[in-house]
Amino acid sequence: MQRFFLMFFLILMPLFGSDKGVVEMKFFGISLLLLGLLSTLLVIWIFFAISKVKITSGKEEMIGSEAEVIAHSEKGYRVLSHGEVWHAISKEDFEIGTMVEVASIKGLVLEIQSLKG
Repeated sequence: MQRFFLMFFLILMPLFGSDKGVVEMKFFGISLLLLGLLSTLLVIWIFFAISKVKITSGKEEMIGSEAEVIAHSEKGYRVLSHGEVWHAISKEDFEIGTMVEVASIKGLVLEIQSLKG
């Protein structure tokens, strides 16, 4: 048991036996504390930056997006928007191949208008 204490004392003596060792230990502890504080602040900043991003999906994503007129009938138009074919209505007349803007959505029918430009 005495050998253990002697070994422990000999190993730790350079760290605490002089002022230099104590100063190094304090500097190391303060460095770790500052590193932990900075990393915590970084995580908090990232969290708030991500939470401010407005997520749009569904109706909100469709309104204002572009669509292409692919067919015309008496009941309205067929348009291609976001990779899907939709039924659309409009007060304006459009030719096939015309790019239009989605003005609103009523159920499963898009109301389209000329591109603002």
